[in-house]
Amino acid sequence: MAKSFKERLHTGYEQTLEISGKPLADEKTKVQLVKIFDTPSNGLVMTLDIILQITTRDESAYAEMLTHLPMFEHGKVERIMIVGGGDLSIADALAEYDRLRLAVVLAGLLGLVFVAFASTRVARRIVRPLAASHA
Repeated sequence: MAKSFKERLHTGYEQTLEISGKPLADEKTKVQLVKIFDTPSNGLVMTLDIILQITTRDESAYAEMLTHLPMFEHGKVERIMIVGGGDLSIADALAEYDRLRLAVVLAGLLGLVFVAFASTRVARRIVRPLAASHA
């Protein structure tokens, strides 16, 4: 029997996801319960306190809207600060802009989510240079 994850947001609505393999993370931090697991239909899934936050299937739509619209509207952004952003989806979308001199990611999950969601593009362009400059 396959393992599953059930999210019930309110009476009358719930969704169930089939889990593939072992969870990548299932930890209680000081402030929340973090679960990261793989699914056949949604890819990697991150939940906080048993509420689905993001999946690799839908993260690009989320990141595109929160990144490109403000970048195009402003037109001359050179520096960015991301508060939160532990899944790195916004940082990943920002990596497309060569003109950015600095992007700061302050992630509240202390690297737990970086392991599961970070792309090599983000690690190369943003995370590694910041880590080296603050070492």
